[in-house]
Amino acid sequence: MADREYMTGQHFSTTMGQDVYDVTVSLSGSGEYGGEYNVKAYGAKGDGVTDDTVAIIAAVTACKAAGGGEVFFPRGDYGITSAMIFSGLSNISFRGSGATISAIADIQSAAMLYMSDSTGVEVHGIEFDGNSRSIRGLEFRGCSDVFVDKCEVHHMGQTGSTTTYVAGIRVGNNGATGGEGVTIQGCDIHDIAATTAGGLISRGLVFFTYLNTGDVFIKDISVSDCKFSDISPHDDADGIVFQMTDSLGGYLGGSINASVIGCTFRDCHKRGIKIQNSGVAVTGCTITTSRTGVWGGSSWSGQQYAGISIYSGDVCVSDNMIIGTGSGAFIYGIETDGGVDDTSNITISGNTVNNGTDATGESSEPWEQCKAVAVSRSTALYSTSHVAITGNAIKNVDLGVWMAYNVSDIAITGNTVENHASRGVSVFPSTYTISNIIVSGNSLGTGYTMCGSASSGLTNATYHLSGPASPEGVISAPASSTYARTDGGGGTTLYVKESGSASTGWVALGQASWNGHDELNDTAYTDLVMSASNVRVPASSRPSSVAWNGLGESLSFDSGELIYIEGMQLPHGYATGTDLEFHVHFANDTNIADGQTIIWTFEHCSAPIYGAIPSLTTGTMTLTNNATLRAAISAVDPSAISGTTILKNTHLVVGTATISGTDLTLSSIISGKLEYDPSSTSTYTGECILLSADAHIQVNRLGSENEYSD
Repeated sequence: MADREYMTGQHFSTTMGQDVYDVTVSLSGSGEYGGEYNVKAYGAKGDGVTDDTVAIIAAVTACKAAGGGEVFFPRGDYGITSAMIFSGLSNISFRGSGATISAIADIQSAAMLYMSDSTGVEVHGIEFDGNSRSIRGLEFRGCSDVFVDKCEVHHMGQTGSTTTYVAGIRVGNNGATGGEGVTIQGCDIHDIAATTAGGLISRGLVFFTYLNTGDVFIKDISVSDCKFSDISPHDDADGIVFQMTDSLGGYLGGSINASVIGCTFRDCHKRGIKIQNSGVAVTGCTITTSRTGVWGGSSWSGQQYAGISIYSGDVCVSDNMIIGTGSGAFIYGIETDGGVDDTSNITISGNTVNNGTDATGESSEPWEQCKAVAVSRSTALYSTSHVAITGNAIKNVDLGVWMAYNVSDIAITGNTVENHASRGVSVFPSTYTISNIIVSGNSLGTGYTMCGSASSGLTNATYHLSGPASPEGVISAPASSTYARTDGGGGTTLYVKESGSASTGWVALGQASWNGHDELNDTAYTDLVMSASNVRVPASSRPSSVAWNGLGESLSFDSGELIYIEGMQLPHGYATGTDLEFHVHFANDTNIADGQTIIWTFEHCSAPIYGAIPSLTTGTMTLTNNATLRAAISAVDPSAISGTTILKNTHLVVGTATISGTDLTLSSIISGKLEYDPSSTSTYTGECILLSADAHIQVNRLGSENEYSD
């Protein structure tokens, strides 16, 4: 190996105020080995005492000048006294073999290794030890195709009066230069601590974009198989943060296409993961905390605030484990909050949430109790909506799923809640509105499947509940909810909530009794359906024939258009003398706004065999888009509703036009004229696609009453 001579150039300071060095290297030999730039060949000692800053910068400068390569760190401890700041790197890999880069002086203005406006940069197998003297380990600003693999970053902290937040790794934009393609895998980030009053913020890994006009944000991010532990203090310390804001401080829309897979988090004092941008998926992660105590704003000294916080939309959190090892370990297992931006299209599924050894909460106030999943909105400016909470296993909490403050379109299905101190599902609307809530198919293990509190602020909500014993006087739910009884008692297994929002108003279905004994109800119903052979279309005022929804030709009605229905014959099983209820099934070809009405009329007559045909009777059938109708639709298909609007192509039914059963018997004939909006009083302005018309009739359960013979 030839002798080498190293010459340092001029010392200068950056605009960040951090000392760096411009290095001129004169070699009588070469430190390059097939694209490898060994830092020891440029004068680095790696003894943990010598300042190796200049030598490392020299190696990187030479690698950059050659158009790229590998900067290699052999086994050793490389002390640095200032940030190593590089710009415009391309296709450069920093690789270590048993190597540590240590801060041996205070480095408080920038990261130990800082790169900007670079592409194709990699860092492999290097330990970054801040010795609690460096503010950050690694930072990439405006860099694309970044790859960080199997690095250990630890003991980053503040010194003196520094209030800049602390981070293990920080990735962000650089004005108009964003960054696409960032991969962080197999890294161990731990002991990241902020200690200066007024700057008590720390992050294990942060993706940060601060946007002004013309700036862009980073995207296409992958974090996998990393470990995060002991991120402190309790004031504001998170394992991973996706924090991308505009110049006004709001969170950005637009998907960043980020994933966090298979990572572990231990004692990240405030949160495991904080999501403030859309397009993030978190799966297969484990978040544990041994912290216990009482949370009370700035005086919080114990509990972790949340396992995962979601403050933006288009987020999926699935198949994760959030586990507390103490008593009352966290406030929220998973929370969504529309306090600073719209949070919508969120999936929370297949997660396990266990809040420590018991369900004891530290406060009777609902916003301070331990909650496995919380859906809320803390200001009136933004919304939380379209959230699916499904298949989660929840244990040892005050509240299983908690909803509050102006949220809508929430589906809570297939979850298991065990050992809750208060409720499996809790609705806390206060003076706000909670609407379009579906609760179905959940299990508590013991006690009632779902216990919900409700108030006048709860609208368009539908609960589908189950549990032992009668719900009357026990289970609070909004009207139109259902309850399946699981103990087989009381002669019924199904109840419907007919009125009110408290625990009364439940009515048992399908139960009849005589002398206290349950017996078969002998009343049954069926539909007498209009067939094509019954329909006559007039020459004028006729509905148009349209190709609708891929189903061939259908009749589409506008105001004043009609058809004649002839020869609908009552079947032999008809219960003689009972009234008939006429219905029209149709679809709307445009959206129906809140409060709009749709009016049909059925002008009809009916007569038994040999009976006189009476004069015509007109029945009017009106459908109105209101909260009750929307709740019924949402119970079947929530996607058919958007806010207070019924979307087009929804199967609707309107009735009833009562047909008197007086003198009617089997084989009686029903005829009439079905007309849409004859007086042009419907406020709905679209057309109606006829699906079917039928008469709801009572029949004898045991068969035909008799057989007619001439």
